[in-house]
Amino acid sequence: MEVSLTFSEINIIVLSSMKKNASRTSDESVAKATGKSWSEWFKILDSKKMNLKTHREIASWLHENYDISGWWSQMVTVEYEKERGMREDYQKPGGYEISAGKTINASVDSLFGFFADKVKRKKWLKEKVEISTATPNKSLRALWIDDGTRISVNFYPKSESKCQVTVQHLKLKDKASAVSRKKFWTERLSQLNDIAVG
Repeated sequence: MEVSLTFSEINIIVLSSMKKNASRTSDESVAKATGKSWSEWFKILDSKKMNLKTHREIASWLHENYDISGWWSQMVTVEYEKERGMREDYQKPGGYEISAGKTINASVDSLFGFFADKVKRKKWLKEKVEISTATPNKSLRALWIDDGTRISVNFYPKSESKCQVTVQHLKLKDKASAVSRKKFWTERLSQLNDIAVG
């Protein structure tokens, strides 16, 4: 049986697992949800030589053999892969990926414009992007011209004059690129904040 999750659910799982043990769901929480602690899950997976299996095979095996949801099957698999050195921070099946976000005291309409409008974008982002899809005041996707990677931007209004902006940079080539791009987007979103708030 194949575990089927939406792109958003997989992103939540992977993003919540990015900072190895520091942000790992507690043993108490995983035990409450799944009936076993992290170390118990890791021992079970080691005994079945799951370190030789793919992510999909591990998650499917867990879901078929234990009474845990698809979401928890994915979460246990991601943590196992990280614990056994099978997955680096920021690593995904399609490459490396980072996410950066900032809540800014500006309207969603204004912030969307700073991404979608080329003239406004140049005020805070000099790099060239080519927008492929856009849903006004909700999201946009774009090609990062310099290296062919992709960005995905989502807008979450908190009020009429406050909005959270989240940028995901996808298909990065390695961990070093991911770390560098994480720092880059954190700095750029701070710069956007300064310009948007004025």
